[in-house]
Amino acid sequence: MDLTPEERHRIYEEEKARQEAASPSDARRTGPLKIEATTFGQRLGEGCAVAFFACGCGTILCFIFPPLGILVLLFALVAPFVGALGLTPPKLTGACLHCGGTIKVGQADPGVTCPACKRRMAVRNGELWMV
Repeated sequence: MDLTPEERHRIYEEEKARQEAASPSDARRTGPLKIEATTFGQRLGEGCAVAFFACGCGTILCFIFPPLGILVLLFALVAPFVGALGLTPPKLTGACLHCGGTIKVGQADPGVTCPACKRRMAVRNGELWMV
């Protein structure tokens, strides 16, 4: 199929205009992501789970290298209270720009992959951006 130079130029211009319309500067984005609310009980429970794991590791380490094992056991005593204080930044939740699925992402994460459609999105200033 041979195209004339005018047809080629017209197709080129149409494709160029289509790509400019989808440029990153005009990328689709969501509104601000919502901060996932956690209760005191949830945070305390997460801290207790970490403490339970640390107790097991600390007990084993007490037999292998006692000073390190004692430090891990001390950490296990403090972990539930640190978790309950909520010192870790909360997760942000939002909808995927591609499929609308629910996404959870940490505030410090540069990007996220949607668990439903497996597409990547960037996180900037608490908003999702198409990549």
